[in-house]
Amino acid sequence: MNDQFLPRFVERVGVPPIKIQGIKTKLVPFILANISWSGEGRWIEPFIGSGVVAFNVAPESALLCDSNIHIINFYKAIQSQSITVEEIENFFAVRRQKAFRRWGRILLCRQSEV
Repeated sequence: MNDQFLPRFVERVGVPPIKIQGIKTKLVPFILANISWSGEGRWIEPFIGSGVVAFNVAPESALLCDSNIHIINFYKAIQSQSITVEEIENFFAVRRQKAFRRWGRILLCRQSEV
């Protein structure tokens, strides 16, 4: 195993297929630059969330957990290939269109502009 697995520099952060509150995409470069790990053993994340940190660390072995069963089931479906990237993209494209039709007509402004 590489003695310098972490810390390391990343030019481009891989973004997970889902976005959730508290996502750490902007923190990944800082996290990877400030953790010392040889890459030996297993990477463990008790709260995977979107998975952005683990997916950018890309360890050979990992245990990724979360209390949100929907996140776990989503990533298990990707892992088992019971859903495809195309299906995920289509699902979110339809959701965006529905959200725009529902909320796109609402004028957003600062309170001082009312």
